[in-house]
Amino acid sequence: MNASKSWLTKQEADEVIKFTVEIAAWGHGLDHRRLKEHVDEICRARYGSTFPKEGVGRRWTARFIERHSDQLHVYMARPLDNVRGQAVNPETNEGWYDIVEDIQLRGDDGKAVAPECTWAMDESGFQGNGGEGWARIIGGKGKKVQYQQQAGTRENITVLVTIGANGSALAPAALYAGKGYLVKWKQDNPANAM
Repeated sequence: MNASKSWLTKQEADEVIKFTVEIAAWGHGLDHRRLKEHVDEICRARYGSTFPKEGVGRRWTARFIERHSDQLHVYMARPLDNVRGQAVNPETNEGWYDIVEDIQLRGDDGKAVAPECTWAMDESGFQGNGGEGWARIIGGKGKKVQYQQQAGTRENITVLVTIGANGSALAPAALYAGKGYLVKWKQDNPANAM
């Protein structure tokens, strides 16, 4: 494409790419409509009244992403609860690792914790209704998963998996929101979850 016919300068295009990748990393990825709005704002500021009222063309964002496919990619975003998205930051992670290391080396009684007494647990939450909340968003190229923050009003099912440093594992636990326990929840349970 002829650079002289482009709505954005190279510097503006680089800034749009940088902004798109950064905001996707925060869990607020742009879809095509929001990317178009962002670019329209930049162009209106530069061109003033000579910029078309409807903004850049209908397929402009798709062509922009294709032109910059070495840096941008369209993902089906996985939903990420707002609280979880806001909790993930370098300071929180570093503080957690410091606490774990201190406990492993010193323990509660001043003795190091033996590997067979070290357990790790991970949880995975998903919505019982399947794919609700998925959307196409634009993010940096090369990511395996792109998350999109959303309000935490949807009910999640949580599965907990626990494994010991010696390789042993506990049966997974499935947690449902509810006020009572139904015996039939434990039927058809090939993983022997609690």
